[in-house]
Amino acid sequence: MSRDGVRAYSTDGEVTPLSVLVVDDDPLIVALLTGLLTSKNYVVIKSYSGQEALKVVQSQHVDLIICDVVMPSMSGYDFFSCVRGEVEGAHIPVVLMTPPGTAVDDQAAHAHAGARCVSKPLDPQMLLAAVRELIGSQVSSEKLSKQEFDAYRKRVVHTLSHEFRTPLSAINVGIELLMEHRESLDSDRATNVLEAVRRGGQRLERLVRDFLILQQMEAGITNEVFVSHASAVPITEVVERFMSFKAPAHIGEGATFSVDVKGGTDRVHVVESNILDCLDRLVSNAIKFSTNSKNVELDVAIDGREARFAVKDRGCGIDLAQLDSAFEIFTQIDRETKEQQGGGMGLAIARRYATSHKGRIEFSAREGGGSIVTLILPLVDEASVASIDPLMREQ
Repeated sequence: MSRDGVRAYSTDGEVTPLSVLVVDDDPLIVALLTGLLTSKNYVVIKSYSGQEALKVVQSQHVDLIICDVVMPSMSGYDFFSCVRGEVEGAHIPVVLMTPPGTAVDDQAAHAHAGARCVSKPLDPQMLLAAVRELIGSQVSSEKLSKQEFDAYRKRVVHTLSHEFRTPLSAINVGIELLMEHRESLDSDRATNVLEAVRRGGQRLERLVRDFLILQQMEAGITNEVFVSHASAVPITEVVERFMSFKAPAHIGEGATFSVDVKGGTDRVHVVESNILDCLDRLVSNAIKFSTNSKNVELDVAIDGREARFAVKDRGCGIDLAQLDSAFEIFTQIDRETKEQQGGGMGLAIARRYATSHKGRIEFSAREGGGSIVTLILPLVDEASVASIDPLMREQ
């Protein structure tokens, strides 16, 4: 028996039939198509007008639509446009049946990209071939999306279970030890336990903070803050603020810094707290993957109308072929072989900060070993600022 209309997969492992919505004001055409499609195991949903068919799309799952172009009240073209405007119909494959002599329909091809046009009188085999091709592509796409979602879900569960469980265990074990042996623990041992508890709390705090930042970014709040609060800041000031407020924490953990700033009088349009956090995440990443020398070089230079904040390290480097994965949320390269603290959100947040500032982040391998991660921001157009300032002073 033909399996044309059988779905290749389902969430519970059972095969399910594929559904085709047939739309035509001619009952005879609807009946003929119903017989043809049911013989190939498709489930046919019949509709005799565009308005009626649109309600079907809005209310139930449809795998493919076959629609006549010439219909009263709502043409096939108008119906197609309405379907694409619906969330439920945005990706449904559509076959448009055009009048005789219009096999290549310019209106459909230009204004309704994504629809397959077949000319009347219909060739049953040609129509079935179009249905198989379109619905096969749709099923493959759905299957791939499901596989990608499942992989993402597993990655999130794995990462979060590890990142929450590890610091919580340190906190709970530390507190239990202090409670059970509070009379016998000497001062040094108690201090070590309290330090482990403190580190666990800080790790949890970073995880929650990053979650909240990502939620703000997804909601568009970071972009809104840039529009309302960004100001023109000299490059030298950005670097000085970083070394004053962010670098000391890294220095306290054994890192060293070499700083070289060229063109420091130029200015960038930034929300200072956000761009300092962005730089701090790039620096933290560099230190995390530097097993021996924890020296970080921060070189700033001007390239055309852009400022380039290059963070250089002598760490293990990164496979440039894996860059896209490195910027995905909850992803850490080679996590299985390298012990890394963090939820895999740092680079994802840094990239979003850069994008909100009309900039970008670039990676490159460093000669002699290590990586160079560069935050690139557009320079302020000083001529435009000069022309605006007098007007602002007059107000």
